[in-house]
Amino acid sequence: MNLQPCDPCSPPGGGGPTAYGHFIPNGGDHTGNAIIMYEGNNCTQDEVLRHELNADNMAFNINYKDANSYGSSIFTKIAVKFILMEGPNDEARSMALQGVTAGRTIQLYDSPDGSKSDDWVEILIKQDIHSFDLYELDTFEQSYEDAYVKVTYHAHNGLDGKVSNINTFVTN
Repeated sequence: MNLQPCDPCSPPGGGGPTAYGHFIPNGGDHTGNAIIMYEGNNCTQDEVLRHELNADNMAFNINYKDANSYGSSIFTKIAVKFILMEGPNDEARSMALQGVTAGRTIQLYDSPDGSKSDDWVEILIKQDIHSFDLYELDTFEQSYEDAYVKVTYHAHNGLDGKVSNINTFVTN
């Protein structure tokens, strides 16, 4: 299911829309907790990856060029290879979040091995984004902060359309 981009809305308690990301109350598709990546900026074009987040806030790392680098169980490796069959490497330019809890960090890298010597961005979730709500990041190439996220972009030669690794974990 493709989610359609929506006009920016101000979140409750302030922290209105930024030029690069926005909170959409009741904008989620109610299918669960997920990180959804899109081929176009502003959460447009094709959905290139939907990673469902489990309830126990498990950390994960995906190297899009080498599915065997992710996880230790055969089930995990098979699941990631299935995700990679569509070829999301070097395609994602924007992302939507639904059902993501405060304290989760999401890191996206240009480098397949997650090296910080090339472009990368870190997204810290500051406030819960419920499964019925949506938060859209229109680009990975801007640093900003609002009531829901703190985004820190580390520039080299551009990250939009070049994401090759995703790492996420929860800190308390």
